[in-house]
Amino acid sequence: EASVDVNATPTVITVEVKDEGFDLPDIIEQIKTTRKGHRAYDCQVVLNYFKFSLRKWAQELNARDIDEKKTIQGKIETALHTQTLGYMKPLFRKLKSNTLQDDILEALINIVNCVLRRNYIRANEYFLEMAIGNAPWPLGATMVGIHPRPGREKIASKYVAHVLNDETQRKYIQAVKRLISKAQKLYPTIPSQCVDYDLKNENKTIASSGKN
Repeated sequence: EASVDVNATPTVITVEVKDEGFDLPDIIEQIKTTRKGHRAYDCQVVLNYFKFSLRKWAQELNARDIDEKKTIQGKIETALHTQTLGYMKPLFRKLKSNTLQDDILEALINIVNCVLRRNYIRANEYFLEMAIGNAPWPLGATMVGIHPRPGREKIASKYVAHVLNDETQRKYIQAVKRLISKAQKLYPTIPSQCVDYDLKNENKTIASSGKN
């Protein structure tokens, strides 16, 4: 089920860009000093990175010529950014208030660290562990006929305290995936460290694992 409806909201030609006062070199330095026992700082660094990522994406969208922005594909890309920002806002609130679950925070630090080093394969591995660990059975599947495997139980046990059917959480996890994919396009690297994302499915959310 596609998650972006270009007719749901008025056409946006220019995406709002907020300059938070830091750039990529600043975040690269900040990530080096995470995991030093200052949890609020760790949350801030992750927040800084994702705000930066959304800003760079917005700048890329705004750099398109007006005719491209008005095409169907152009509208979809703009709407996707707007939706991703909306999906990320609950995560931003948790990061700002230092209330994000420890294991999710740890996963996001790992993801950001790998993305900054342009090791997108490893970043995707951390993402998959986080995403799978936050669903009671494989993404897009139903519980019928699914039998737990030892490896999966080991992963799931790490995230057992989470609200497994939380729609808000599912959405911001999907938004993180989009931002990893976008980073790979904006900051390419050698093929051996890249993920071959299915571009046709980028507009789709992670399938809900039951109740919404």
